Amino acid sequence: MGVRQYAWDPSVLEVKKGELVRLIVHNADVQHGLVIPELGVLNIDIPPDGAVIEFTPEKVGTFRFFCSYYCGDGHGIMQGKIIVEE
Repeated sequence: MGVRQYAWDPSVLEVKKGELVRLIVHNADVQHGLVIPELGVLNIDIPPDGAVIEFTPEKVGTFRFFCSYYCGDGHGIMQGKIIVEE
């Protein structure tokens, strides 16, 4: 997964409930953070050298994720969605 000011790539993720999700996040610029409130992923740091983020979704649905660090004027539009299926 890639992250840069105002964008996630991809911006839509599809995963399975109860299975470990491992995101290898490549950061192209400034400090970012990942938040998926409904899945308990809260303010995971993504420094300029990137990060590995792991979590196991325990509920089905479509959930919004976003950057938790103010990264410039387009910060408010920097979001995506994760679809958790059975």
